[in-house]
Amino acid sequence: MAADPPLVTFTIAADSVKAGTAAAKSSDGKKIETSFLSSSMELFVDVNNPADLEVLTVDTTFESNLKTAVAETLKVYPKTVTITSVLVGSDGKLEVSYDVTF
Repeated sequence: MAADPPLVTFTIAADSVKAGTAAAKSSDGKKIETSFLSSSMELFVDVNNPADLEVLTVDTTFESNLKTAVAETLKVYPKTVTITSVLVGSDGKLEVSYDVTF
């Protein structure tokens, strides 16, 4: 039986934001343009055991909660947010990268 993920509290410090557009063609040949925003943030997570951070990097509930938090903060639908990575940085902080398509 897997251990429950740690209960955490965190604060968020936003990093750089990059915007852009992408174009594709639909099956009927129409041009489709999409705008997107890519960004990252560091999470300062209060845990007793640093190994608990590794647990969070693969926790699907934690990722879903991140997606919802980003969507609510940016006032967009959660389905437009994609968490692209959750990693533990060398400084012991969680580094989260995400895209928003609109």
